Amino acid sequence: MAARGESPESRVRRRRLDGRRQPETESSDSGGEHGADTAGGASDTQAGLESLQTGTYWLSRVVLLRSVAFIYLVAFSVAHNQNKQLIGEHGLMPCKGYLNSVKRYVGGKIGMAALAYTPSILWFFDWGDMDANLDGIALVPRHCPPSLICIWTFRWLIVRIMLGAGLIKIRGDKCWGDLTCMDYHYETQPVPNPMSYYMHHSPWWVHRFETLSNHFIELVVPLFAFLGRRMCMVNGAIQILFQVVLIVSGNLSFLNWLTIVPSLACFDDASLGFLFRSGGGAKKAVLEIQNEEAAGRTSNPTKGMLIRRVVNICLGILIGCLSVPVVMNLLSSRQVMNTSFDPLRIVNTYGAFGSITKERTEVIFQGTLSPDPKDPDAVWEEYQFLCKPGDVYRRPCLLSPYHYRLDWLMWFAAFQARTP
Repeated sequence: MAARGESPESRVRRRRLDGRRQPETESSDSGGEHGADTAGGASDTQAGLESLQTGTYWLSRVVLLRSVAFIYLVAFSVAHNQNKQLIGEHGLMPCKGYLNSVKRYVGGKIGMAALAYTPSILWFFDWGDMDANLDGIALVPRHCPPSLICIWTFRWLIVRIMLGAGLIKIRGDKCWGDLTCMDYHYETQPVPNPMSYYMHHSPWWVHRFETLSNHFIELVVPLFAFLGRRMCMVNGAIQILFQVVLIVSGNLSFLNWLTIVPSLACFDDASLGFLFRSGGGAKKAVLEIQNEEAAGRTSNPTKGMLIRRVVNICLGILIGCLSVPVVMNLLSSRQVMNTSFDPLRIVNTYGAFGSITKERTEVIFQGTLSPDPKDPDAVWEEYQFLCKPGDVYRRPCLLSPYHYRLDWLMWFAAFQARTP
């Protein structure tokens, strides 16, 4: 009723006002949509800037080198705490006698001949670690882009380790074929830990599953490294998980920890980014490098970078040539394990537990306080090692990745012929 009473002028004036407001509304709506699009584009760009791309290995190098450094820390801690008692002047096997024999061999002269015969910069370190040492050296310095060749040398190392361990088993003890080896392994391994007892008493079907899983992980999974990025990452994840299980099941020195190191090379920056904080540091630097490469703003390689590329190619060719006898050994029915076919010992063949002992034999050391050891009434007491199994009422030690070398060697000594 009120609308009928309005004059024509007022209706026209109102229609004009409505017409003026409508464009403002449309402009506001379109501006909102444009703002949303702009915000969405900015967020997409920001997301792209904050997400690491695949195919680069800057962070992988950081993880690999820090892992190698951790192994060095443990290894040199073992040497620092035990070498004096083992190879010191008054140790069990003084190295002075060995060095004197070297001196006699080279005629008392220290020169290139002596260094070639007994290189002592890295080669006094356990030869089984030489592969990882060389590959780690090839990854530095940090300002040089990580070489894909160096990454593949690590991957080739984990392939050799696992295939060597798997092939020596199926060619070795029959228990690996009838799936019964794990019935004995936890009890007869070099230095058991507290979990070894419980794993030894697992049901029979658990041991069968463990043996089958071992064959699959060591013989099939390593080949995943050659099947593209995702399968290579699956290989790395399975190998790391497998080594963690072995670490939990026994004191095997830092060998399993060292095996984890080349497995890390199966992952690129995109898969390892979660290990680094997002606010800055290495992850931010890698994001900037990737964004510059995506925008085509990469700088020309320097002379040093070109030289480094040539060195990396030479390294790849060297490892390829030295791998030929290793591959031939893996394919041979007379495969040998844990040996090297070159004097530098930088490309080796590996293996573990090709045969499993079915019962445990211990070397027992005894001493007496009696002034006459030949006295029939002399009381002899057993020397207890720090970690070697002895007293059956003593809980096994938990030691890994640390390592008591003498306790470890006593396991091998028990295999030798017993003398009265």
